[in-house]
Amino acid sequence: GESMDGRFTDEELAIAGISGIILVVKHHDGFCVWPSKYTSHTVANSPWRNGKGDLVKEVADACRKYDMKLCLYLSPWDMHEKTYGTEAYNDYYIHQLEELLTGYGPVYLLWFDGAGTTNDVSGVEMPFDWERIFRKARELQPDVLLSGNAPDIRWVGNEQGYALKEHWSTMGAFDPKIKSNIQLMTGHANGTVWKPSETDVSIRPGWYYHASEDHKLHSLAKLMDIYYNSVGRNSLLLLNIPPNKEGLIDSNDSLRLVQWKQLYTKELSCNLLGKKMNITSGDSKKLKKCMDNNANSYWEAPNLTPTIEIDFKKELVFNRLMLQEYIPQGQRVKAFSVEYYHRGKWNLLAEQTTIGYKRILRLPETKASRIRIHIKDALAVPQIAEIQLFYAETQLDKPIISRKQNGSVYMQTASKNAMIYA
Repeated sequence: GESMDGRFTDEELAIAGISGIILVVKHHDGFCVWPSKYTSHTVANSPWRNGKGDLVKEVADACRKYDMKLCLYLSPWDMHEKTYGTEAYNDYYIHQLEELLTGYGPVYLLWFDGAGTTNDVSGVEMPFDWERIFRKARELQPDVLLSGNAPDIRWVGNEQGYALKEHWSTMGAFDPKIKSNIQLMTGHANGTVWKPSETDVSIRPGWYYHASEDHKLHSLAKLMDIYYNSVGRNSLLLLNIPPNKEGLIDSNDSLRLVQWKQLYTKELSCNLLGKKMNITSGDSKKLKKCMDNNANSYWEAPNLTPTIEIDFKKELVFNRLMLQEYIPQGQRVKAFSVEYYHRGKWNLLAEQTTIGYKRILRLPETKASRIRIHIKDALAVPQIAEIQLFYAETQLDKPIISRKQNGSVYMQTASKNAMIYA
């Protein structure tokens, strides 16, 4: 539902499946969208709300109203502040953190961009006292998560919206022989620090709003790719939605968000597995905990390489498989395979690597009476919290038609496995 002025409301954005908002309270230009008392470069000296506005307060109030998490991005780099590049800037930065973490209620997450920490970006080598900055943030709000260039959550290593198929929530020392962004995209199997990833990507070609790009939003098929390649690969998804020149979320973006939420919810809403089905793995007990729709309960395998077999008692058609490990005890599975039983024999369906908190496989449309999941390698005895199976209808994306100079016409689509007929 669109309001009279063309704006989509906070309530409708909540309907779009957004669980938290990361508000850029200060970007690299140094402008503060709250009336900070430590600089004149703020909304207090702008015509917006006649200089009485506070965008952080408005967003914080909306988050509380619609039960969404308030997260703040405070750029370390600052092109306006004269103390940048000196020790005094650490004081300035911490003063602003104090304002943000004491004036607006609980903040779920702080996002620290890496820009400005090296001279090839900022022109100034800034001596950041990160230990002091992080310590102050935790002192003010002990439960706040520190993300990005920070201890708790890592950037995924790209801005295209995907993690790699092997994806660990743990990190260790970087291997100088391997590109660092590749290591961020995979994590480290034997890492000693729990540091899950956040996958960031924009709904548009770039990070900022341009009316000329209203027709260039990612298609639903592309957004589904992003969902399965981030959330479906043990990562968290951060989707950039840029406000337009009126300070509103454009109606094109809002509508696409709602359509997207409806689509991935529909694809993963009807679990085909039920408690009446037979699930076996040797002599192990409590296997039903893998099928109780509760990620907080789990089955612990009797050894490192168990095989779990589920007998549907009839033939089913499916094309999505979701697996979850019991994350409070860590990430353990290194490799697994999936087989299906059809016409009297077992057939290989997928060879995969990690599971983690959530792994969702998009499979070919498959008819079977049984499936078998074989864990082939693990760091420790596997603990499986959930196994779910779904059937998603094929979604066709509008094809793009182009003509070459020689007169040849080409058609292509983002829909996976789509066949185009002339």
